Amino acid sequence: MTKQEEKAIRRKQIIDLLLERPYMQVELMDTLGISKKTLQDDIKYLNEHGYNIPKHSKHLGYVIKDAEKERIRILMAQNGGQPTVYQSLVSNHIQKTILLLILQKKGRFTSLAELTDEYEDYLNKTGGEEQLRERLINSINNTLGETGVGLVAEGFVEQKRLSELNKNDSMNIPQKYKNEKDIKCYRVTKKSPVLLTLDWDSAQDILMEIRAFGSAYSLKKKLKDIEAKLSVALYNEVEMSQDNSFVVYGNRINRNAEIEKELDYLKSIPFEKNVIKIIYNENEILFKTGMLVYVADKDKLYMMGKNIGAPEEYIDSIIVLRVDRMKDVVTTNDINDIYLSNEFTDIYEDMFSISAEPIEHVEVEFDIFGNVPKKLEQLANKRKCAHITYDYEKNVGLYVDEIRGIEDFAKYLRRYGRSIRVIKPEILKEKMRRSLDRLEERYRAEGLYE
Repeated sequence: MTKQEEKAIRRKQIIDLLLERPYMQVELMDTLGISKKTLQDDIKYLNEHGYNIPKHSKHLGYVIKDAEKERIRILMAQNGGQPTVYQSLVSNHIQKTILLLILQKKGRFTSLAELTDEYEDYLNKTGGEEQLRERLINSINNTLGETGVGLVAEGFVEQKRLSELNKNDSMNIPQKYKNEKDIKCYRVTKKSPVLLTLDWDSAQDILMEIRAFGSAYSLKKKLKDIEAKLSVALYNEVEMSQDNSFVVYGNRINRNAEIEKELDYLKSIPFEKNVIKIIYNENEILFKTGMLVYVADKDKLYMMGKNIGAPEEYIDSIIVLRVDRMKDVVTTNDINDIYLSNEFTDIYEDMFSISAEPIEHVEVEFDIFGNVPKKLEQLANKRKCAHITYDYEKNVGLYVDEIRGIEDFAKYLRRYGRSIRVIKPEILKEKMRRSLDRLEERYRAEGLYE
């Protein structure tokens, strides 16, 4: 059985259970034998794929309402008793963008039925997967949302019933969509973001031109970011996640051909369930995989885990292997019991880039100057233990964090030059000093520094 099939079965079990009664989160976790994150990922997936499963009881569990139960049972009867839980829809992020564009072009209140027709027409024109009408309506409902979730909650979209519209607004809705007074209608608000529109051919031309630039081009990184966004818009290539058997540190994967080749190779290897034997840099390693990680800033795929063939004192040590340096991989019959365990997910949350080094307490003072505070605040928002305090009298801020991977953090700090000063730890101070010494030495060699 493939991993995809296992997920489909588990998601069907979630639906079956919730059709019976509401379940607390911990009940579902115990019944299915899964972690909190796996359950949350499954519920999110089901909500994004046409099922309406809101939280209940102070956000401690999940419930399917009676009307939704009836709808699901009808769909199951039409589908031989099976709910569809793995059919691909446009990603939630892209769906939001498309719906906003449709509403912005309308410039008026649009009924849910009319909006669904427009969206269905868009999918057909762009080669999107054909969807059951009811599932599509439910998916749009979830994206637009109500007070508390979705585009309505974000303030980008206003929602009213047809009966609540004034005469001028209701006159703009075509007669064929006025069947029920209680029907939902939407329009964008002034807060709604301005969205750039491109026709398909123009977007493809831009994408091809970006890919024609050589790797030495000075704006390569900026163009890569544009390329990633266009790939999402054109081909629904969205950020990889744990659902694809690996996690991503940094921005989305850029469809690098070599990375794709490595992933295709790994698909045939059950590293999540079995111990594997790896030939790595001429050494043979008996390896339990804890996590597969794509690191965006290095554009490399890594395996984190334990070499259980090492001497006893090193068996518990966590090592990091580059997938592109693996010369051969053989599956053994031994069970891998550490894949995506708490030990590794905790390391992932603490690491800066890719590292299994011990955690270091970090304190960095920075000047309140230019975009330095904004950049460090963006970093702090992504990290579990980071926080920033400001002393406006001295015009400085203090970034505090718990970090694995001091070398990579030092590389990150170097971009700020004189605007930052390392307070702790001493090892980070030393790395910053050494990098300045090397820079000075290079300048002296080139006659640029006296």
